[in-house]
Amino acid sequence: MPQISVLYNGTGATIPYGRLLYITSWNVANGAFVCALADNDVAAGVARFVSMENIADATVGDAAPLDQLLTGILDTAAGAVGDNVYLGDNGLMTLTSPTGANRVEIVGKVTVVSATIGAVQLLPQSIVTSTGAEQ
Repeated sequence: MPQISVLYNGTGATIPYGRLLYITSWNVANGAFVCALADNDVAAGVARFVSMENIADATVGDAAPLDQLLTGILDTAAGAVGDNVYLGDNGLMTLTSPTGANRVEIVGKVTVVSATIGAVQLLPQSIVTSTGAEQ
């Protein structure tokens, strides 16, 4: 059973299950950290959590630290067991390494190859291998 944290969604939209998140601030009214979608083209916001349910905007919801096994969240058919899984845009995971000015952040490994029931083992902590091109 994953260690669950309650995070406040301050993004302006629902955060779907299985999205990668980072902490932006503290919400006093709800007594919870405010989360936002991690993104490979944002200097801040290295992935630290994954949403464990759909979290409606301006509400609290369940998230867990990385180090989770997620099934059916990513089409892994184009990959192989052991391939890197990267942080993409808007909290999504991708099998394609970001390029250009985007940060290369490894968040997990493919454990099951399938278009529908592909599985990803998230790392205990993401690994940033490149911060992108110099500005």
